[in-house]
Parts: sequence; C-alpha cells; structure tokens
Amino acid sequence: MATDNYKSLDFYKKGIGQIKDGFSTFEQNGNFFFTYNKKGKIYLISEDYTTEKGRDNGIESVKKNMKDKTRFVKKSNNSGKHFFSLRAGNNQEIARSTYFDSEAAASSAISGLSTGTWAAGAAAAGLAASKLSSDKKVEKKEYKAEKKEYKPEKKVHKTEKKVHKVEKRTERKVEKAAAASYAGSTRKETTTRTTEVKSGGFKWWWLLPLLLIPILLFGLRGCGGCGDAGAAAAAVGDKVTDTAKEIKEDVSDVASATAEAAAMKAKEAEAAAAKLAAETKRKAEEAAMAAKEEARRQANYFSGNKSSGY
Repeated sequence: MATDNYKSLDFYKKGIGQIKDGFSTFEQNGNFFFTYNKKGKIYLISEDYTTEKGRDNGIESVKKNMKDKTRFVKKSNNSGKHFFSLRAGNNQEIARSTYFDSEAAASSAISGLSTGTWAAGAAAAGLAASKLSSDKKVEKKEYKAEKKEYKPEKKVHKTEKKVHKVEKRTERKVEKAAAASYAGSTRKETTTRTTEVKSGGFKWWWLLPLLLIPILLFGLRGCGGCGDAGAAAAAVGDKVTDTAKEIKEDVSDVASATAEAAAMKAKEAEAAAAKLAAETKRKAEEAAMAAKEEARRQANYFSGNKSSGY
C-alpha cells in the first residue's frame, strides 16, 4: 500500500535509468515505484508501494483511468508551478505528474495521456525538475481541503453526531439517577426528622397523672373519706406512674423501629440508584465505542485502497 510519499524527479530518473516510452518500474530500499514516460520525459510518477504486487495493481489502475480525461485534476502551488493528479473512480489519487511551467503545458499533457495523441509542443513543454515534495505545508492544506469535499467525510460526520447524541442521552440518564439518589436521601432525612419529632417532641404521656387525679378524687369522695383513702391514692399513683412508663417505652420502641426501617429503605433506594447509574453509564460507553468504531470503519472504507487503485 502506498504511503503518500512522492520523491524528487531526480530520484525517479536515477531509479529507471534510461527513459523509455511507457511504464518503467524500479525498487529502492524495499519500496516499489513506477513512472509513465513519453518522448524522453517523465509525465507520471507513483508513490512508494510496500509490495511489488501493490505497485503492479497501481499500474493497471493508471492504465484504466488515464483514458478518462475527467479523472485528471489540475493544480498549482505557491511557486507558480502547475501539475495534476490522476484519480480512480473512488476519487483516490493513484499517480501524480511532475511540474509544468504553465497550465497550458499541463492541459496538453493531460490531452496526450488521455487520447494517446501528443501535440507537437507537448513533449517540449518543459517539465520542472524541482521536487514535488517541496512546499509540503501548502500541499497538506490542499489535501485537507479536498478531503472535506468527499462524501465519506459527510458520513463520518453523521456518525459522530450519533455518538454525540448517545453521550447526551447517557449524561441525562446519569443525572436522573443522581436525582433519584438525592430524592431518596431527602426522604430519609425527612423520615428521620419526623421520627425525632415524634420521639423527642412534647411528651404528652406526662399528662396522664393529671388526668387521673380527678378520677382519684372522685373515688375518694365516693367512699366517704374512708381510712384506706391514703393507701388507695398511693396505689393509684403507682399505677399511673407504671402506666406512663410503659407508654413511654412503647412509643420509644415504635419510633426507633420506624426510624430504622426508614433508614434501611433509603439506603436500599440509594444503592439501587447508584447501580442504575453505573449500568446506564456502561451501556452508553459501549454504544459510544461501537459508534466510533463504525465511524472509523466507514472512514477507512471510503478512503480507498491505493494498492489496487480501483
């Protein structure tokens, strides 16, 4: 597969040696290259291929696509030099020309490559011998601008939007789970406070002795001031005290049990909310990862295959 790396014109001249019409191939440091020549001039050069088979596939793609004039794209750099690239049906660049001194010379070369008929001035148009690898910053900017026009970029953008939506939904679910956890905590505090009010507020059972005093007096009056009045009153007083104590203990036990049950329910609700938030986040992360992987796969698919060029 080629690696987007063009060399200087001298590199290709040295590699092929004698310039013969048609395609020339050579190998350098484990990489494979080709050129297309006409009338002693190199018109098309290739990037470096890592395999000989990949380079040969590139040559076949050039043979097929150079017959279509619409597959040539003319360009120029900041130095005023003109060149063009040859693209396959998937808009992938499969070869590039050397530099020309004028746009007319570049157009004449395109006509000769696509029709096989070369005008008298085409061969003598004068190819610039400067490196195609110069002005790399300008070429990178042009390459980025071209990529923005490709449809695959639009598909990747749509996929990224889907990923963004998934992330938004995840955030909302986590926020809801957090809100539910907060609500459970609030209910726990409210229950605790209510229990505290019930258990620690106004102790109404102390009124019982006061309420029983009239009954005691009424009983004493009924017996006509009998000699056992003092003993009866003492017995009633003890009974009142015991009853009040029992009532207080019962209320305290009920309040404690209520508070404990409320605290347990609040703790269970908080644990359930935390579990839901963690599970929601995990699923959202998996969905986001899958969407990004799909975006990467589509981007790789639509970027073309320089080994085949088709």
